[in-house]
Amino acid sequence: MSREKKQYRQAFKATSLFGGVQFVQIVISALKSKVIALFLGPSGMGVYNLLRNTVEVTGKISGFGLSASSVKFISEEFMDGDEQKAYKLIQVLQNLLWITGSIGALILAFSAPFVSRLLFDSGVYTYSIIWLSLAVLFNQLADGRISILQSLRKLQYLAKANLWGSLWGLILTAPVFYFLKDEGVVPAILIAAVLNLFLSNYFLRKSKIPKKNISKKASLKEGVDMIKLGLALSFSSLISALTAYLLQLYINDLGGVAQVGLYSTGFLILDRYGGLIFSAMAKDFYPRLAGISNYRSRIRHTVEHQAFIALLMITPFVVLFLALAPQFIQLLLSSEFKTIKTMVSWGMLGLILKATSWSMAYIIIAKGDTKLYIKTNISFRLLELAANILGYYLGGLVGLGISFLAYQFVYLIGIYIITYKKYTFYFSSSFYLILLTCIGFSAIAFGFTHISYFWWKYSLLLVLFLLTFWFCYYQLNNKLDFKSFVKEFIEKRKSKKK
Repeated sequence: MSREKKQYRQAFKATSLFGGVQFVQIVISALKSKVIALFLGPSGMGVYNLLRNTVEVTGKISGFGLSASSVKFISEEFMDGDEQKAYKLIQVLQNLLWITGSIGALILAFSAPFVSRLLFDSGVYTYSIIWLSLAVLFNQLADGRISILQSLRKLQYLAKANLWGSLWGLILTAPVFYFLKDEGVVPAILIAAVLNLFLSNYFLRKSKIPKKNISKKASLKEGVDMIKLGLALSFSSLISALTAYLLQLYINDLGGVAQVGLYSTGFLILDRYGGLIFSAMAKDFYPRLAGISNYRSRIRHTVEHQAFIALLMITPFVVLFLALAPQFIQLLLSSEFKTIKTMVSWGMLGLILKATSWSMAYIIIAKGDTKLYIKTNISFRLLELAANILGYYLGGLVGLGISFLAYQFVYLIGIYIITYKKYTFYFSSSFYLILLTCIGFSAIAFGFTHISYFWWKYSLLLVLFLLTFWFCYYQLNNKLDFKSFVKEFIEKRKSKKK
């Protein structure tokens, strides 16, 4: 088997594993969203998202980006064969997480009165926000443990932690929303945080990582490089969270909390449901790329392989969602959310562009180029915020969908220019042909959805979906050879059972 085919298979296998997990999580998350939508409605959904995002923003401020930066350093040591140094870094990370998590919890607890008035024009949620400070600590500890599993490429444990977290999160929080309604928002967020910490810790223990005796004071010294990169990632991540936060506040000011709920739900579909491939690729792709960050040619091929896989896996989903958007929204949520259909449809077109740009953006992180990462992230996030504010001002929720697509186009062009000039990165000509074809399929599907005659519309969409699926399968099969790939997988499973 050629080295190129092995690389394609590695990318496909990891993306498929976490894509499958993400798909199950999507179903579970859809049920959870359905529960919240039915028991809380758009206004309750808006409160839930505002409080949950408050916890996330606080975590971004206090977390110093350690969960992300640690992946680079731990992965590099393992790729270089220095396991003892990697184990030492793992203990350093865990010590630092207790410090940063505690700082984050205190920040949110002391600022609770201000945050409550900022979000709801009253102090009614002050004590609720104080309770949520515990979620900041729990989430940071859980995220750190997930990062360790990711760095060690314990993909099975990582997948199980994510899957069981989603399943038990639904089982435990659904009754809370049913019985407590709006008053169940805070307990539900806390339950999810405790559950994620428990599961991530459980699977980390199963990995049997040797413990190193390092004091918290020594950890601060040993983790300087990790903290430096983490601060850059944290700052950039904070900018991302704050711009999303500011947009929610703007929508809340102009349209009310119900509009925030509709916007948040629409972009939840794009980020979590539509973007399942991105979440899947990040689990394995980032540590793989970080491990070869000093080899320019290997980075170029690895990024193209991942972009190729992501693009061909997400395009059939985009076409299918465009064809059945009203049915999907009714199934996932309720009739109260039907107004987001057009917004989400516009946004779906942007996911095709995002599949390519995300793959390139990871180069900057894997290289550890902190200054460039901060500059590009701030610039693009501010541009995204301006585009979304303009989009909502001019076209409401539909305008947000159009601005999402426009931003993804500008971001794709911008990140390509940056990575080409800085790292001489470029795609092969064959990749551009695949990209244009996938864009074409999605654009045609979007056009077909505007046909008024029912039978013509759905007949054409069915034919287009089948054609899209065949094209993507054909291209993937050329690189992977599915027949031998499945045969090898079955043989490995049989040998493990023996």
